[in-house]
Amino acid sequence: RTYFDLMKKCIFGARNGYREYYEDEFMMYFKPVEKISKLYIKKNDIASRETKEQVKNSIQTFIKDDILNNELNLEFDFVTLQNLTAELSNLFIKNITKNNERRIVVAWRRLVNNISERNSNQVEYLLGRIDSTKIRELVKVRNRISHGEIVELSTEIKHNVEYLAYQMISMYIFEKEYKSIHLSSKKFGTDFWC
Repeated sequence: RTYFDLMKKCIFGARNGYREYYEDEFMMYFKPVEKISKLYIKKNDIASRETKEQVKNSIQTFIKDDILNNELNLEFDFVTLQNLTAELSNLFIKNITKNNERRIVVAWRRLVNNISERNSNQVEYLLGRIDSTKIRELVKVRNRISHGEIVELSTEIKHNVEYLAYQMISMYIFEKEYKSIHLSSKKFGTDFWC
C-alpha cells in the first residue's frame, strides 16, 4: 500500500508538470521524499544504543577537555557533567532525526549505502547526483512554496526533486536503484536514469 500511495503522488506530480502547475508538481514529488525519510528513520534507528553511547562519550570528552578545561577553565562534578552530556547528545540525535533536511539527508545516504554495499563507484555517483547541498536547496524551495511565496522553479530543481523521489521510492520499497526497474523515457531532454 505504501508503494502505491507514494507512486500516486508522483503521478500527480507528473500530471501537474504537464499542465505547467510547477509548484504543485514540485510538492507532489517532494511528499514521497519526506514520507520515506520519516518511515526510514522510524523503521531504522539511525543510532543504536552503542552508537548513542559513543556519541555521548565523544561529546563528554569534548565538553570536559576542550570547552570546560581549555576555554572556560572550569570543572564540573561527575553528575553535572553526565547530565549536561546526556542533554546535549539527546539534542544532537533529535536534531538529526526531527529536522526535515537532515532527516532526508540521513535517509538518502543510508538508502544509497544499503543498495551499493560494495560498489563505491555507485555510492559516489548517486551521492554526487543528489548531495546534501541539493537536498538543502530542495527543502528551502519546499518551505517557500508551503509559505505561499511565488517560486520560479528551474529545470534543475524540478529534475532533482523528481529524481530523488523516484530513487528513494525504488530504494526503500525494492532495495534497487530506479534505473534497474523503470521503463525508459525522456524528460527535460535527457534520460536521467542512465
